[in-house]
Amino acid sequence: PSSSIACLEHVNINSDSPIEACTFYLDGMGFVQDPRQGALVDGKVYINNVMWLTAGINQLHIPITSRGCSGAERNVLRGIIGLAYEDIEGLCSRLESIETALAGTQFRWSMRDESTVDICGPDGNRFLAHQQPAGARDTRGFHPGPPSLCLGFQYVELDCPTGAAPAIAAYYKHYFEAAVEV
Repeated sequence: PSSSIACLEHVNINSDSPIEACTFYLDGMGFVQDPRQGALVDGKVYINNVMWLTAGINQLHIPITSRGCSGAERNVLRGIIGLAYEDIEGLCSRLESIETALAGTQFRWSMRDESTVDICGPDGNRFLAHQQPAGARDTRGFHPGPPSLCLGFQYVELDCPTGAAPAIAAYYKHYFEAAVEV
């Protein structure tokens, strides 16, 4: 359906562990850091305590402090972020390679079927990775730096309390002229 919302480009997730976040998002998920954010330490962690991680046209912004830049230490999105990957087997190899480094966290992953991977990050955030052709990468824009292995966000599915969905949908339809479905 047609909608006035073109793209959900950024999602913010707080974390209090830069090592775990870098290992998961960069080494495991194949996101890349946006080079505009400032100086790097050891090629990975931004010294200004915010990581901008690119996945196709989309970004995760991850404040890294003991209080998550004045928010929750580790906020968990109530829902699932759907991701597109051209090489699902390559993603599985990357996830397998970080299992030892993320032992003791909430990190886990499993194949749902031959083209879909269920993933839980070290902070408890959930992702579904779907195999898609390279053409699934959104080319309407880009962020500086090399391309990520992840082609981008396909969707962000938000869980809401029972009975709340109709009012939330009405809000987005009224104020943003968004196509909604409950």
